[in-house]
Amino acid sequence: MLKFLLNKLFLADKWNIGVVDQSVGNLIEKKELNAIEWLKEDRADYAADPFIVNVGDQIKIYYEELNFWHGRGEIMVMENLDFKTKNKVGGIRPSSIHLSYPYLIVKEQYLYFIPET
Repeated sequence: MLKFLLNKLFLADKWNIGVVDQSVGNLIEKKELNAIEWLKEDRADYAADPFIVNVGDQIKIYYEELNFWHGRGEIMVMENLDFKTKNKVGGIRPSSIHLSYPYLIVKEQYLYFIPET
């Protein structure tokens, strides 16, 4: 237990989401990644596995958020690249399972996602 606590306090990773203004074609052609614009960090330990979608005039990012103390990922959504707008995506049962990698599917005018569990 002590080793677990010490690892949580002193050896924890911190993940964040970054945005690159570059097409896949340009990345393949240049074989070089443009500058990464990291989002202003949030309090979560992990903000990972982002999927982006345009909804009207807004950019929405669905992503996994993990707090080490809880040890379970949740699916969150933010608007316009700002963690201050984040909300938990509800309606997923059971709520006690780890969720990550929210793969997005757009069909007609509907947006669906399938999280990894």
